[in-house]
Amino acid sequence: MRLIGFLIVLFFLASCSSTQASDPLMDTPNPDKDGSDVIFPTVIPNAYSPQPIDSSKIRGNFMMDKSTLNIMESYPIQVSLSLSGSLPTPCHELRVDISQPDQQFKIQIEVYTVLDPEMMCAQVIKPIEVTIPMGSFPTGKYSVWINGDQIGEFDS
Repeated sequence: MRLIGFLIVLFFLASCSSTQASDPLMDTPNPDKDGSDVIFPTVIPNAYSPQPIDSSKIRGNFMMDKSTLNIMESYPIQVSLSLSGSLPTPCHELRVDISQPDQQFKIQIEVYTVLDPEMMCAQVIKPIEVTIPMGSFPTGKYSVWINGDQIGEFDS
């Protein structure tokens, strides 16, 4: 009898819960009410974005070996950026600053490192591989540039 009561409660709770999950990658802003067609891409949090404390740190170069644009076959398409390379020392922190597309649908990305000047650190190169989600984009042909060099294009 307890099992039947438990199943009834479980069924009741399941039927009361929302079946539509919110997917931040699928939430695309609608055009403004005034009819303008200005739509920005879905913004995805970037774990390597510049931080306010970076102004007190020394900026350095990221030694990039490979960069790849990943286009997921979904609707709308989802784009991510894979980077592999090396940090000058284990104390350097990677920064990836992704700009909004400009009028020509260019996405400028700045990749660099920062280092706390007060930190003592072993002088060894640290290999690193990261994948950074960029989100989804309105219809268009986009080009992606890292530190001034074009690395790829995609259609959305």
